[in-house]
Amino acid sequence: MTFSAGEKYTSFVRSHSKWFSSSVADTANSYIVRGSEQIPLDVYKIVYDQNFESDETLQSNDTLVIPFKQYFVSVSGAVKVPGRYPYIPDRGWEYYISLAGGFVKTENSRQKIVIKNIDGKNMSKSDPITPETTIEAVTNSGLYYFNLYAPIITTLIGTISTALSILAVTGVLK
Repeated sequence: MTFSAGEKYTSFVRSHSKWFSSSVADTANSYIVRGSEQIPLDVYKIVYDQNFESDETLQSNDTLVIPFKQYFVSVSGAVKVPGRYPYIPDRGWEYYISLAGGFVKTENSRQKIVIKNIDGKNMSKSDPITPETTIEAVTNSGLYYFNLYAPIITTLIGTISTALSILAVTGVLK
């Protein structure tokens, strides 16, 4: 492919717009590498806003960089391995929970989850999972809460009964 030095980037990008239409191309954050200089160039605006013009021109040895946009889904809460997992289109919440090692049964006994989209709006289990969705496995097991507070309660009762026994043996309590 031959490029003409001095041609405007807007003309070049528009004539080759099919190169810049991938959903994983971060065209809004693209830039030109010219020697040791990085020059921002919003390829997204050039392609989709016909009124947008840039004065940047192609120069010898220019490199147009279009960053790669990678999407994730975050899984947190009562799962074995919480974290961020690569977004795969057409996968449901079960897929991402399984990537996170599945539910911790002692913490989440009824597969209760809260799903929020990138804007923080709640989604239902039947909604499609989109990039940057957050899935939280809610801790809802009664046994989990019992095990969480039982040692504290047991220690407190044991301390009180020991104190009462000492008071009774010493004759303070009659």
